[in-house]
Amino acid sequence: MEKWIKMFKDGEEKLVHPGNVRNHQRFGWFIAEESQPVAEAITVEEPAAGAENASAAVDDQAQAKALTQLSGSMLKAIKPSSAQAKAFAILEVSIVDEFGKPREVETVAVETMEGLSKIADLPELGRLAVTLFGKSAGFIVSKFEKVD
Repeated sequence: MEKWIKMFKDGEEKLVHPGNVRNHQRFGWFIAEESQPVAEAITVEEPAAGAENASAAVDDQAQAKALTQLSGSMLKAIKPSSAQAKAFAILEVSIVDEFGKPREVETVAVETMEGLSKIADLPELGRLAVTLFGKSAGFIVSKFEKVD
């Protein structure tokens, strides 16, 4: 079974035939860490049954969108003067490893959430979340309950 490549750009995600990857990269698309065989990529999951499962499915979907947006922010942060690069710097999160290669999105996400958890000023937390997570910032900010 041929393996299609998952690529991201500006918060969008698509599966690309391996022969078209370079062409997509020229237009700003980048490769996700894991790619899927075609059969897995087109399978449709059944909707979850029950209120708890529906809520978990919504959270999973929101989390997936947030990770997709974060991966786009990582790509934009390559330019040191970008708002994303500045936000990662404030949170003391590195998007590249010691060899200059991009780190895994999940690892950066965990460190980003840890950095955000240290921000006491809710407007600042919101600003950083919007910069890094875009439209998914509401989901991210909802994970932090600030008690005065």
